[in-house]
Amino acid sequence: MGTVLLLCLLFWASPCSPTIPLYLGGFFPLHLQYMAQLLDSANLAVEHVNDNDDVLFDYELILLFNNTQLLLLLLLLLLLLLFMQGTTGVAMDALFYQLFNPPTKIMFVGPMMSSNAEVTAELTGLWNIVQVSYAGSAPSLSNRVKYPYYFRTLPAMDGFNAAILAFIKTFNWYRIGIIYEPAEPYTSTIHDLLLRVSHANITIACIESIPDDPAQRIIHLKNKDARIIIGIFSPEMGANIFCEAYKHGIYGPKYVWIILGIFGPEWWIRDADLLDCTTDEMNAAVRGYFAISWATWSLDTGPTISGKGPVAFTEGGDRKGVLAIEQNIDSVEVEIGRYYADSDDIVWSFTADEIWQTHGGQPPADEDTTVTTVYHITVSTSASYIMSILSVCGVLTAMGFLVFNCTNRKKRVIKMSSPNINNVMVCGCVLTYSSVVCFVLDRGLLSRDGFLHVCRARPWILSLGFTLAYGAMFSKTWRVYTVFTNKTPKRKAVKDQQLFTMLAVMVAIDIAILVAWQLVHPLIIIETEVNTVVRETDDTVWNDVYIIQSCSTINSRNFIIVSYTYKGLLLIFGTFLTWQIRSVTIPGLNDSKYVGLSLYSVVIISVIGVPISLVLEENVNALSIIISAFILFCTTMTLLLVFVPKVMAVRRGDDGMGAAVNDASILDDETTQNSQRRVNTVATMTTE
Repeated sequence: MGTVLLLCLLFWASPCSPTIPLYLGGFFPLHLQYMAQLLDSANLAVEHVNDNDDVLFDYELILLFNNTQLLLLLLLLLLLLLFMQGTTGVAMDALFYQLFNPPTKIMFVGPMMSSNAEVTAELTGLWNIVQVSYAGSAPSLSNRVKYPYYFRTLPAMDGFNAAILAFIKTFNWYRIGIIYEPAEPYTSTIHDLLLRVSHANITIACIESIPDDPAQRIIHLKNKDARIIIGIFSPEMGANIFCEAYKHGIYGPKYVWIILGIFGPEWWIRDADLLDCTTDEMNAAVRGYFAISWATWSLDTGPTISGKGPVAFTEGGDRKGVLAIEQNIDSVEVEIGRYYADSDDIVWSFTADEIWQTHGGQPPADEDTTVTTVYHITVSTSASYIMSILSVCGVLTAMGFLVFNCTNRKKRVIKMSSPNINNVMVCGCVLTYSSVVCFVLDRGLLSRDGFLHVCRARPWILSLGFTLAYGAMFSKTWRVYTVFTNKTPKRKAVKDQQLFTMLAVMVAIDIAILVAWQLVHPLIIIETEVNTVVRETDDTVWNDVYIIQSCSTINSRNFIIVSYTYKGLLLIFGTFLTWQIRSVTIPGLNDSKYVGLSLYSVVIISVIGVPISLVLEENVNALSIIISAFILFCTTMTLLLVFVPKVMAVRRGDDGMGAAVNDASILDDETTQNSQRRVNTVATMTTE
């Protein structure tokens, strides 16, 4: 072979040649026919340059080549295999042959394999000789320190990642899966892809490395529900991957596969005999995949020699080229668009409907779209209106008793019942009636801010209303108790001013508790999820979430306990007073029987209401109705028991005086005369 080359060189370098020869060393794989066509293309390019005087005038390019895949160079291979493996030894031998045999080469072209290019480019850098590869695509060859004179006429494989990323962004995918073969140049390509993906804020659902059997890795992809899958692998591994993808159903309209498009036609069935899938199954698995490859022909309509157009390089010696985006349509990779690195843009030659005809006419989602609808469980509008109307009726009833009390305040039977204190009690009942409206108004009728204000108003209105209503009732009872338990015959006066002072103290305690509650742990809106109904369609998960909004805080229970304890002590105090004056039977003076009935109703309702409220905590409608009904019942009972007897007495014309005492034991064995004197004393104080 060397003799043949030498004769050729002598012929080309003869003095009769009209041009100065420039020799190029070439490395081409000639063991396969379709690869041998690379040499034909190179010779055609040399011919075009030599025929164009505008390119190299008075010079002639001469391409001298070696077969970098010729495995018959047994002698050299046996020596080189002691230090290296595979075809890289052949490539190195070819380089040394070109370097140490005349004529001198000004540049080297090739080789095709990246592994061979890494060996030769490092050595040509030491000789300061330019090397241009037509196919070496490994990202590692962009290292200008290690390969300072290496260039390539096609983009590096990591340049595919920019096209992949632009493709992903075009269809608004932000969740992907990656499967790759842990070998060069795939590993370097994946490292670059991971950097680009992280900067683009794209989530990697699953990344799988496949050193051998891909079955388990495919299962992982499916378990992670990866829909947009990027595959960086060799054609041999790729065929096994798609076979497993078919077995596990990771293909079809719900999935998008994006792979390298450099494998040749029908690469997936090239070794069909070695696969565990039939040809039809493999064709089904690869149908519709997208592939990124080098654009071999320019779409520019301007005149060129080869159809390539202008060529530019990056600082790393990589070609600033155009990449083709292809789609597997009926087992043929068809170009559907092109990616332009300079503008980072894709120009489509197919419409969206044409591109996604294998995917149901539209791009699939990168994951199941989750549509969450939040439903607020609220008090029914009808229940809110009914309870509000009943509350208004209660307020009107209370106001009616207030008017009655003021209108008849000069009548003895009304004077004896402490009309001023009764007015305070009516005001308290008005507040408790108003609290019902706060309990039935929620997010069904109010905005979030409005609901928060109503929630925070509830404890204030109900607590102050309770204290005013029952505190006023108990203060009247305390006056009767004070007079009738006085063991001395001297008159003991307890006027309204003292009762108002007592009420003021009770209200002040209430306000102190409420203010501390508001300042330390103010009520906030808390959303509690009580139920979720899940419905699924092809690419959509519908979540119907039902929540309850309530007002509470982490430590609000502590303040509730303090408030309930205070109200409980108030009820115990009132019960004690009522029991002590049970024998005083002046109709206009002693309300103990009615106060007792009122207390009895409050206690019974509380005993029943608290457990029910705990059981119905998640049933907002029933809970609000029951609480409102209990408040309406207790407040109405109190008003009716206190005022109805007075209304009947006024209608009868009674003066409010009757038998003074039925049981002398409360008077501590005093005489009937002294007992009657105390009755007259109380009557006088309440009519002053």
